Amino acid sequence: MAEFGKRSRQILEHVHPDIVRVLTEAIKTFDFTVTAGRRTYEEQKALYDKGRTTAGPIVTWCDGLNDRSRHQSDPGEAVDLAPWPIDWNDDARFIKLGEHVLDCAERLGVRLEWGGHWRGRKRDLPHFELRV
Repeated sequence: MAEFGKRSRQILEHVHPDIVRVLTEAIKTFDFTVTAGRRTYEEQKALYDKGRTTAGPIVTWCDGLNDRSRHQSDPGEAVDLAPWPIDWNDDARFIKLGEHVLDCAERLGVRLEWGGHWRGRKRDLPHFELRV
């Protein structure tokens, strides 16, 4: 049985308890890591700048001010996950993880939205957020 590593546990300390419940169930049968949880405005802005004013690929469409991310809620209402070991190019494993997490959420009665269901440029396989 897989379990959260130290970094994942630290990130989850600042994430909404419903998301933590789902992920605690999901980790029992699928090994993954939590790569992001709650973000400050500065962290969100730095990510938004990637691929725009700093080097790297575009990783978010929320600038943190005019378009706030669910990561910016307190506690965080969004997380980013990656199957372990991480291979950012293995979409099939991200899709399996996404389906698994959504199944756990449904069993626990938690409404989650998965970025893997988003269409077009906003598709975001690592991203999960509470559905409003």
